Amino acid sequence: MPYWTRPPRAGRRHRRLTADDIAAAALALLAEDGAENLTLRRLAARLGVAQSSLYAHVDTREDVLDLALDAALAADPRVWAAADEGDLRGLMLAWYDHLVDHPWAAAQVARTTPLGPAYLALADRVCHLLAEAGTAPPDILPRSYALTSFVLGCATTRVNHTGGSYDDLPHLADRPHLHRAVTAASPSWRSVVDHGLAAILAAP
Repeated sequence: MPYWTRPPRAGRRHRRLTADDIAAAALALLAEDGAENLTLRRLAARLGVAQSSLYAHVDTREDVLDLALDAALAADPRVWAAADEGDLRGLMLAWYDHLVDHPWAAAQVARTTPLGPAYLALADRVCHLLAEAGTAPPDILPRSYALTSFVLGCATTRVNHTGGSYDDLPHLADRPHLHRAVTAASPSWRSVVDHGLAAILAAP
């Protein structure tokens, strides 16, 4: 069960530790060593508490990642500035930048629907902007999924890319259409996302 859908825990509060403390410590560890090295043992050591103290708030490492995911988004001013500006394309680009800057986050979003307050606020804003743009009510959720899935896929590809491009090939003479395309443009990762968003948003 995702952290955010779990009923509140009566009688399991710990005075020294809060969910916000856990999220902040987890974010620090994630920034230093990545998601693969995040463990409850290391998190407890970072917080200076016994590992058992964590269980007043979380059951698993996935709970910790859920907390960190939402805390990271909540603290990113780029996303909320774009949300306030009311430009859906700009908002999706800001979210892409956020995901690239937090390489573990894209995988977590792909693994489970984010249900924390910051991600719900983002989803609500996307739906609102789609409605304002004239999207019919039955099409709002599918279109929001198309947008976010595209951005998520681009961010996932970006953070997992280890190098190599068509430019590394000595020649592409036997692939004339690809050669023409490569010769005509050298797009950045972000410009590809921007171009794709424009195409999705322009579609009827």
